[in-house]
Amino acid sequence: MSSFLNDYPYLPHEHRLYFLWSPKEHLRQPVCHKYRIGDFGQLELYWLLRACRDDAKRFQLPPESADRLRLIAGFNIGDLAGQSVPHFRLQSGWEVVLQPREFTEPELSLYFRELHAEDLIIFENDRYRLVAPWTPGGKYAVDFYFRGKNEITHLDDDDLKAFAVVGESILRIYHKYLGITNVNIVMRGSVKDCRTEPLQMHFVPRVNLAAMYEILGVNVVDTFPQSIAAEFRRSHVDPSRGEILPLVRAFRVGPSFRSGDRFSRKG
Repeated sequence: MSSFLNDYPYLPHEHRLYFLWSPKEHLRQPVCHKYRIGDFGQLELYWLLRACRDDAKRFQLPPESADRLRLIAGFNIGDLAGQSVPHFRLQSGWEVVLQPREFTEPELSLYFRELHAEDLIIFENDRYRLVAPWTPGGKYAVDFYFRGKNEITHLDDDDLKAFAVVGESILRIYHKYLGITNVNIVMRGSVKDCRTEPLQMHFVPRVNLAAMYEILGVNVVDTFPQSIAAEFRRSHVDPSRGEILPLVRAFRVGPSFRSGDRFSRKG
């Protein structure tokens, strides 16, 4: 694993880019030039997010600052998703939170009760939720929640492995069955040292060439949340989709994912 600070940062603290790297050439070469969604998988999701988590644990709020900071991070998969250089990476940094209002526990409970009532919870257990959001940020967008976790620093190794396995299954559904080749995976959680909002990963497919709607602050999404939930449930009820790991099974086998140590940081 390696990383470097962004030469032209748009985040005030530790705007960093992570990429897979190994001093061993036979390990480094196969991952250095991968950029298509079909090649993005468990190794990238696990190791890039793990490096970001470890750096977040070491980050110290500047003593002279009274700002409230939140770590944001995202994977850019495909050129329409902001992959200006054709290479897999994760980008992260600390933003200053200007919006004083955050979700309260009763509001969150109400939100999930309403999702349950509309059958928009695709999967949940005592550690994770996968939901079709009320207002999708993109075509077939889904949200992955880490239950009881508020910041990336709260994730343990089992969480990283589960996310790697489930995340890969989500990307395969996008690519193979929905024809989507550009996706953003964006992390959002609580302000540093707070336990207000649950840690979540937004999977947001990008299907428009033009960014004009975004420039205007308008999202135009033509998939209803009910359609999203139904599409992702098909992965474990439709026999024709057997070559992709069903999401229910993906959540179960996630912790058994063998990450090895080939991309771990040294020193």
